[in-house]
Amino acid sequence: MTDAIDTLWFTRCPVPTATGLAYKLGWLDQEFAPDGIKVATLQDNRGSALSRHHYDHELPTLIREGGNLLAIAARAQGAPSRLIGLTWIDEAQAILVRPGSGIRTPADLKGRRVALPGWVERPDAAHVRGSSIAAG
Repeated sequence: MTDAIDTLWFTRCPVPTATGLAYKLGWLDQEFAPDGIKVATLQDNRGSALSRHHYDHELPTLIREGGNLLAIAARAQGAPSRLIGLTWIDEAQAILVRPGSGIRTPADLKGRRVALPGWVERPDAAHVRGSSIAAG
């Protein structure tokens, strides 16, 4: 027998997602309210003790929609994550350079220095890789 679920949590990366839209439109509340289940997002609880679950995936009723970077790392560190589906959005990756840098192609990066966002240090020992997808 499993414990009754009173809150269904979800988290997402900072991009538009189907889950985020359904939440904002009230569709998730409408769907789960008849069963007495509240729907909440970790993004609405930033700074609370719950925030760490965006990275560690240790919250039993958490659904995560977003890229696979954090999910793979959490699973590798022992989180009981399960893949139930994949979504896809078209996106682009870019390296921004200053005008006049002489960099026009990837080959022009050879021998150059590249700045990357740093990891945010957290006191949580479970976050051996850091807790940030970008400086923040």
